[in-house]
Amino acid sequence: MNIPLATNAPLATLETMLAVLAERPENELVFVYDGREISADYHVTELKAVTIDAIDCGRNRDRTMETVVQLLDGPAQAAGSYLDTGKFAGIAETSMAAIPALKTGKLYFEFAPENAALNKLEAGSVAYADGRTIITLVAISAACKPAQHWLNDNAVPSCGIVETTKSATCCGTGKAQSACCAA
Repeated sequence: MNIPLATNAPLATLETMLAVLAERPENELVFVYDGREISADYHVTELKAVTIDAIDCGRNRDRTMETVVQLLDGPAQAAGSYLDTGKFAGIAETSMAAIPALKTGKLYFEFAPENAALNKLEAGSVAYADGRTIITLVAISAACKPAQHWLNDNAVPSCGIVETTKSATCCGTGKAQSACCAA
């Protein structure tokens, strides 16, 4: 069974991820990135509670909390077994007891194939098959937040986008004067 995830998906926070994992605590926890399974000998290197205090291109302040699970790739020829979901839950619960903010921040993962440059990822889907819980990690893209709000909410964008259709991208070509891009 493959469950595609939306923005408000079951894996939106570490706390909700644990609720999903609790359904099958004996399953192996398998992460998939870029079409391949992360090595069975992957390692959860750290869980981070990150506070982001930012100003976007429309001069809007934004303060968000993120929870980041960093995964270290194991050797490609690894013959070990995957971490089971119960063991991952134990690591997460111990971490959340020490740092309560880990529970509710928007959940991201950091991973680098062969431990090269880290990628910031989010859960794209969860599947269950053959005693395994499989979480597919997907890359996230940069986005103009005022334009995203405009596209999602039909609100007037604060970055000064002057367009009449929702096909516009912030600060892109074909744009009339945009306050966020003005020098």
